[in-house]
Amino acid sequence: MREQHKTQLSKNRINSTIPQERAVVLASDPILTWNEWKLARITT
Repeated sequence: MREQHKTQLSKNRINSTIPQERAVVLASDPILTWNEWKLARITT
């Protein structure tokens, strides 16, 4: 059951859609760990 959960979880990790204006995105920073990344809103 644990292996099945891991395979199902990894299927939806990559999203190839391009974020549009007013979308909330995760702003990655190579210096910070992933849990310290900030949320950002795309504006014009």
